[in-house]
Amino acid sequence: MSTIQYPPFAHWEVTPECNHNCIHCYNYWRKDKEIQESMYKVYPENHYLSIAQKIIEQKPNTVVITGGEPLLVYRKIKSSLLLLKENEIHVTMNTNLTLINHEIAEFLKEMHIAPFVSFPCSEESVCDFITNKKGSLKNILKSLDVLVLNQIGFTLNVVVSKANISYLWSTICFLKERYNIRGLFITRVAKPVNSSQLFDKYLLSYKDLCELQDICVKAQKVYGINIQTGCPYPLCAINSQESFDMFGGKKSCTGGITSYAVDFDGNVKACPRDSEIYGNILTDAFEKIWDSMIAWRNGIQIPIECENCDAKNLCKGGCRVDAFPIVGNRCSLDTSANLNNLPIRYKKERKIIQYNVSDIFETKPYKAIAEKSGYRISHEAKFLYVTDKMLDFLANNNNFTMLDLMQSFSVNQITVNYVIGKLIDTGIIKRKVGE
Repeated sequence: MSTIQYPPFAHWEVTPECNHNCIHCYNYWRKDKEIQESMYKVYPENHYLSIAQKIIEQKPNTVVITGGEPLLVYRKIKSSLLLLKENEIHVTMNTNLTLINHEIAEFLKEMHIAPFVSFPCSEESVCDFITNKKGSLKNILKSLDVLVLNQIGFTLNVVVSKANISYLWSTICFLKERYNIRGLFITRVAKPVNSSQLFDKYLLSYKDLCELQDICVKAQKVYGINIQTGCPYPLCAINSQESFDMFGGKKSCTGGITSYAVDFDGNVKACPRDSEIYGNILTDAFEKIWDSMIAWRNGIQIPIECENCDAKNLCKGGCRVDAFPIVGNRCSLDTSANLNNLPIRYKKERKIIQYNVSDIFETKPYKAIAEKSGYRISHEAKFLYVTDKMLDFLANNNNFTMLDLMQSFSVNQITVNYVIGKLIDTGIIKRKVGE
């Protein structure tokens, strides 16, 4: 894909402050001076509205509200969240949720914001150790119960380190029993960019990573849970065909490619976890900021060890910030990579639904954003890039068949079947039943 003008994802760190102090978070490793300086940065509501307006001008499909803990500044960001929604932008929120109350719950429900909730461990002492907050597990469970009571959807994320990997399976069982979860993010821990060597004892070994993958496969087999990850895996880190089916190519680095991050000051980074600032969204032209991130998308940061790998364009060498805190280089090999697994030994079989030439499809409401070339079309959180001609076809054909597409684009049934599948997966069209 060529460089886009409007990145579809924006991460907005609305505050560096948090009521938890998790060992795997950059907040835990901040120096006293940094903490004191951030305490004096108390921004008014209008500051957030100014950043929100600048983000809106860049036409994102989704804005991820993050922190710190976003609910600490709920009253100050509420109007900004409303503004994002008014501009038809999908909003999500990363949170520990423990500050939720009836008012916030009602607002989340009204806004259709399904929180992405950090859940360290089902073992109380381990949860308290990770969060550095006594009683944190009880507070998290109490807050999740508020979501359940108000029928608000949520997604849980377990960051796995040496501190809690021994409790991962029991945590999954606990969550399935209590909330009957159908999906779960299980994310390998990564070293915060500002952490010292004291953090390294929490990093997973390759053996640990294999155990993590095996537990994920087991969770899917036993409970039917859809397991995902918040951090991309290098394909050579995957230890079985079943793990490959679960994680292989499902997530790759998007920093500076299709996403960027804005902090509470308005500073812009390619990745929320990275430290390099490329400009300020309040004072600098975004086009210039985006162009300055070119190294994130031109392949120059893919590790040299990956150069001869056939999967490098799909894998991109894993996470570009993973090894950076250790060796100070974004071109370094992801610490979870295992070069002994090269060439990639597993393959993913694409399961393609076969449609009939006479099947009738109808378009659903979608949003179209003009790009440098073609358009980005989206339905809620999902999006797809299409040509001018495809957008014109969709705009002028509320109902159509595969044969219509084949004739309009002079392509065969196999190609059209693939395109139809992509449009259905994105929510742009649906097959009309009974016709």
